[in-house]
Amino acid sequence: MKQRIIEFVKKTCPSLVRKIKEWKSLKGYEFIAADITNNCNLRCPFCINSFSDRQPAKMMSREIFETMIGLTSLVGRGKFYLSCHFEPLIHPQFFHFLEIIPKKERPKVFFTTNLSLPVSDRNFRILAGSGIDHLKISLDTFSPGLFERLRKGAHYSVFMGNLRRLVQTFEETPDAPPLHFVTMALQPNFDEIPSLLIRCAKEFRAAFHEVRFVYEMPHFSLEWKKSDLLSPAQWAELRALERSRPSSVAVISPPENYFCEDGQFYSRSSPGEGLAEPESRPIALRIDSSGNVFLYGTERRFPLEGMKRPVRFFKRLRRLLA
Repeated sequence: MKQRIIEFVKKTCPSLVRKIKEWKSLKGYEFIAADITNNCNLRCPFCINSFSDRQPAKMMSREIFETMIGLTSLVGRGKFYLSCHFEPLIHPQFFHFLEIIPKKERPKVFFTTNLSLPVSDRNFRILAGSGIDHLKISLDTFSPGLFERLRKGAHYSVFMGNLRRLVQTFEETPDAPPLHFVTMALQPNFDEIPSLLIRCAKEFRAAFHEVRFVYEMPHFSLEWKKSDLLSPAQWAELRALERSRPSSVAVISPPENYFCEDGQFYSRSSPGEGLAEPESRPIALRIDSSGNVFLYGTERRFPLEGMKRPVRFFKRLRRLLA
């Protein structure tokens, strides 16, 4: 019966078949990076957000979320970011939002969290059974004092309590999402990174671990850059560490033009000086907590609120960008 229907559509609706083939020939969007909040519970010194403009808190509404999550059809597995610049767990409906994502679309979704807010056992069980692609946890050190310095506003005891209960819940749940970790590489935690990678893998189910550089931002002080950022030689050490664990560790090191000729990141007189524009931007979407959709890297805004047939609209937009 299914084959008969397909043959009927091919004979009677050639234009529809052509459009389907055209869409399948495209790669879709490389990713969709969304935020359901515009704030964070922490004020990490390396954060890309300065939080200086003190914008009023904006939590995404359920109506906008339900519209937004329909766009998962435009990306592949693990390419819908449910958090990008801000902390998703501060949203009071976050775990409810996870439950209303259609099950067949959940493998496309992941999110990153600092895991520093109190989380109930019930919500950990929801997360364990969510069916999302993976969960990424920010973790830079196991030293309590340094942890609270790098993750300003967090309490080490709360984080570790959450992490241990999360891991226990995931171990008890068949098909729980893989746990990924992300570590910002800085002078204060540089020597600990090798042992941190091992401990996360052995004790905390780390399926993958990303070690990455700090993006250059205007609000970083010269003093902080001098004291906390790594040198090219230190990045070379980390890349060697990656080569020893090729399947489970990724070191995202700075681009070649990140440093000046003297090898110092902080010797540039102004942020961005000397940095080349990327050869090509990804064909991707960015969505803020108000439901505004942007072509990645641009200010062109497409509000989801009131938009009719958004999936169709963004499919057409993607064709124009091909």
